[in-house]
Amino acid sequence: MMKSRFDIFIFIISLFIPLIFISDGLAKYFLVHGVDFGRVTLFVRLIFEIIIVFYLLFRINLTNLKIFLLILTLLGMTLLGQMLIGSNHNIIENLITFNKYIFIFIIFIFFKRLLGYSEKKKKFVFTILNVLFATNILFIFLGFIFEIEFFKTFYHKDYRFGYDGIFKAGNEASYVMISMLAYLYYKAFYEKGNKYLLVFALLASLLSGLKAVYAFIGILAIYHVAKKLKMIYLLLLVPIVIFSYGYLLEYIMSEQFQHLISFFQHTYEEHGLIYMVLSGRNEILAHESLEVMSHWTWLNYLIGGVDTSTYWMEMDFFDLILFFGIFGTLIYGYVFYTLFIRYPYVDGYPYFFIFSILSLAFFGGHFLTSPTAALYFTLTLIYLQNKKLEKNEKNIINK
Repeated sequence: MMKSRFDIFIFIISLFIPLIFISDGLAKYFLVHGVDFGRVTLFVRLIFEIIIVFYLLFRINLTNLKIFLLILTLLGMTLLGQMLIGSNHNIIENLITFNKYIFIFIIFIFFKRLLGYSEKKKKFVFTILNVLFATNILFIFLGFIFEIEFFKTFYHKDYRFGYDGIFKAGNEASYVMISMLAYLYYKAFYEKGNKYLLVFALLASLLSGLKAVYAFIGILAIYHVAKKLKMIYLLLLVPIVIFSYGYLLEYIMSEQFQHLISFFQHTYEEHGLIYMVLSGRNEILAHESLEVMSHWTWLNYLIGGVDTSTYWMEMDFFDLILFFGIFGTLIYGYVFYTLFIRYPYVDGYPYFFIFSILSLAFFGGHFLTSPTAALYFTLTLIYLQNKKLEKNEKNIINK
């Protein structure tokens, strides 16, 4: 075990997580009030990212060295791809996008060091995560009850319903809530922990107005029925459903809901079902992907090249291919597999979580390029990986 009166790692991680949460709130505050400083999260993240990279470089091992070399390979390919399409004028913006893509790898490698610490220190870090989840759940309920504009998912859009708390973008909030639900579900049912926070998280998620969150709740419900459902839980769900039904009925009868239905009906009649479900991404993919590739050389098919300030499909798999090309996507996929999927988890639940979120990102986008989503996704997986270590320690003790 690592022992120190002042541990720099625990200090960085316990400062980094809450500050990113606060900076997300500040970014949303500026956007809601029309202040042109929505990238406050970028600056906060960049400071910590520099600190984290230097920390890791001074403690580099062979596995992490291979990952960093692959990331540098992707960087070289990205720069060459940008040069080939003549996007030098937007190089800073495209490098920011590159950084968003690789951020999920960097913080996971950093967070994984937590697995080597005592259970007391691990508990301290995950208590911070619990507090942040509970805080945002509270903000969602306050937003819904008092109709606070700041906590709305679609602020300044009265025809859209939803409350996501302090997160500025609905797509980012979707993956945060999915990670929250996956994390709290595991604690509630696999560890036989307190289920109240999960219930509140589910209710808050139902107030989000986010399609990806609703889809994950449906997937999680099917998973639960298939794996865990007992009569006692069904009985507990009945009063919750009845309680929620009253609020749902009141909302359905409201003028706001009628406007929302009219909006979706108009979209369906004008563009069709696929367009409505994918929020128009199917047409963006059909037209803009061809426009991007019209500027490509044969080499771009291998290494990618897209001006992200002009073209963005908002479907993660296709955005990944356009940005990194076929060869780059294979490298990126290999790193993702090495860090997140190859780990021998204690059960199949982590794989359910990973592939659920990847499937939703395939249609919804902005998972791989959201540092906010990456933060909560990686912390959830670190928690699940720690369960494997705990099981191994118990097996050693019992031998």
